Amino acid sequence: MRQLECCGGPTVVVRLMSKTGAGNFFEDFRIGQVIRHATPRTVTVGDVALYNGLFGPRFAVQSSDAFARATMGDAQPLIQALRKLTEKNLSNLMPHPLYSGFYYSHPTLLERERALQTKT
Repeated sequence: MRQLECCGGPTVVVRLMSKTGAGNFFEDFRIGQVIRHATPRTVTVGDVALYNGLFGPRFAVQSSDAFARATMGDAQPLIQALRKLTEKNLSNLMPHPLYSGFYYSHPTLLERERALQTKT
């Protein structure tokens, strides 16, 4: 705390902080400390699925696929790259529609391939 006087006016007490921003830093937390949040709720996978169902994914995959197809002049290189990514990541090529609708934020590989092939 520091007292400041300016131009013969009233004395102002100022609390100087050693840190530049408000909030806790790593060293401010203690083991066993309970932190109360304004909203006592954890965002779950179901919340994410509901949000995606209502508002759609953040990125329009179909428009990026269309852009890649237009840039390359053909959909085949993109389809081959997507298949290779699916194989390397051990992704499920044909997930159940309910599973993909609930857990996936993007269309499945086969859906993307169909969309790419119908527009060529």
